[in-house]
Amino acid sequence: TCLPTRAAWNIGQQMADKLLLKYLEEEGRLPESVGISIWSSDAYKSDGELLCQILALMGARPAWGRQGRVHSTTPIDLEALLLELPDGSLKKRPRVDVTIQTSSIMRDLVPNFCDLLDRTVVMLSRLDEPDEWNFIRKHTRQQMDQLSEQTREEISDSRLRRMATLRIFSSAPGTYGLGVGLALDASAWQDKKDLAEVYINW
Repeated sequence: TCLPTRAAWNIGQQMADKLLLKYLEEEGRLPESVGISIWSSDAYKSDGELLCQILALMGARPAWGRQGRVHSTTPIDLEALLLELPDGSLKKRPRVDVTIQTSSIMRDLVPNFCDLLDRTVVMLSRLDEPDEWNFIRKHTRQQMDQLSEQTREEISDSRLRRMATLRIFSSAPGTYGLGVGLALDASAWQDKKDLAEVYINW
């Protein structure tokens, strides 16, 4: 695929900035992490703006080849990660950790989107940057420590890191939907907590 386009990158950056400004206005600080749901329509009915929003939040940009195809991503320098405030001043901002839920159709039909995002997370988690400016790195290290403490068996550092950098989730291969509809149809729930558990487990 040629997506995302250069025009989509500009729009995605604007979308990321609007999200961060809204969060800053409501919470008085910038987020360490956000969750985003991305569906196949971002590949088929748009130019990849949502994909670009995710990359911009993480502080990475698409890398286009000679024929206009995106082949990888590159980190944006921390010094260039700036958020324009409503008064026109600029505020330095961190790399935000993004957890991504994808639709089953996207998982099956445009796996290159998922692969691109996954490689980006791994790349950014390895940057030698302060934790307060790279929340992907910070959370990866925290997750590695937690996994190491919770696991009884010996696990290599490379496998721990791989597990700690997982940020893209979808339903199991061969399944579609999120299981909630099945639970509703079967009346297999008592309250919202039951439906939430079905969603997470699915």
